[in-house]
Amino acid sequence: MMMRHRRWPAIGVLAVVIAIGAFYVRSWGRSSSGDAQGIAELEKQISRGKVPAATWNIYAQKLTEAKRFEDAATAYKKVLELEPGNRAAKTGAAIALAKAKNEEEFYKFMSDLTYSDPKIAMDIFDRGECQAWLSQARFATLQKEARAQAMD
Repeated sequence: MMMRHRRWPAIGVLAVVIAIGAFYVRSWGRSSSGDAQGIAELEKQISRGKVPAATWNIYAQKLTEAKRFEDAATAYKKVLELEPGNRAAKTGAAIALAKAKNEEEFYKFMSDLTYSDPKIAMDIFDRGECQAWLSQARFATLQKEARAQAMD
């Protein structure tokens, strides 16, 4: 004989899961306006004066998420002024410059990075965001130089 279970508890659990899923999906659309508020709040903080590197870093990340790459690169450079050895800021600045399509500024940044920290430069050149730039001879030469410097 087959034993039957009550269906009402299962239906209740299913209804709760659907409600949580619906709430989660509705919250997706709110993240973009939340970022705009976050950026505005960070800009207010920055305008007040001396700002720690962590705040600049968060600001740069928010700008990158908002696809404001030139502004993000500038914010990452502020982080590097305060913490010159910050690897994440070096990578963030390079990627932001690569995505901003500012060829001269990206080349100068990567050139400086190739001679100051070739291992990071080599890692950045290997990223997908930078692959398009490597079709140009001067960027390909910088990549080879970074590899050579990293070997030393």
